[in-house]
Amino acid sequence: MKKNILFIILMFSFIIKINATEKINYLESLSIENYELNFKKDVYEYDITIDEEEMLNINYELSDDNAYVSITGNGNFNSSENVIVINVNNDYKYKINVHKPIKVSYITNDEIIQEMSNHEKDILKLLIVTVSSIVVVYMSYLFFYKK
Repeated sequence: MKKNILFIILMFSFIIKINATEKINYLESLSIENYELNFKKDVYEYDITIDEEEMLNINYELSDDNAYVSITGNGNFNSSENVIVINVNNDYKYKINVHKPIKVSYITNDEIIQEMSNHEKDILKLLIVTVSSIVVVYMSYLFFYKK
């Protein structure tokens, strides 16, 4: 009976020592090229707003050389929710919420005319003169002949 109790105590202390020496893996550093992240290893969620990128260049440094990282959600960003998850040995998950604004643009008439070539401008002038002439002739007809 004493041998069994001693064996159980030794096994229990062995298990405790193994668990105590396990390394917890986390990120030492995290950065995204062309964006400021202000990384802190004990903060697990970040927000960034991107421009037109299809994929982000994510750089990181691990606390242990034997640790591994899996990154999901990096790419094909849309204007709704985009989340990049960086998983370190299934111990820690860092989330980056990626916001992509909707671009709305408009072109004024002056910008359209400035983009036209000289030939296109001449055609536009001719069209304006022709339409104006037709309107003047029609208005004259209505005013003088329809009375």
